[in-house]
Amino acid sequence: VFILVFSVLLLFLIYKNYNKLNVDNVYVLNLERRKDRMKFMNNQLKQYDIKYKRFNACDGQNLEKYKDDIQKYINPRGKINRHKGQIGCSLSHIKMWEDI
Repeated sequence: VFILVFSVLLLFLIYKNYNKLNVDNVYVLNLERRKDRMKFMNNQLKQYDIKYKRFNACDGQNLEKYKDDIQKYINPRGKINRHKGQIGCSLSHIKMWEDI
């Protein structure tokens, strides 16, 4: 619920200031397995005629796939004391920023 409320609020702020911000594109982080959330965001962005790029989020339930990225960004001497979802979320944002 928080994510949906936050998303709607963010959309409103983007829409209200879209032309002022000179924004070319909006990134939408989305887990491949959460097609329902992507559908919701697509409908919201389409309603306000906001262009976006879907960015595939790193899934914390499948961290083995991101083993190299985890090694790259986690201190090799430190322990990973984070929930798998937190690691996936962090990697998603890092990879998105690399893409920008």
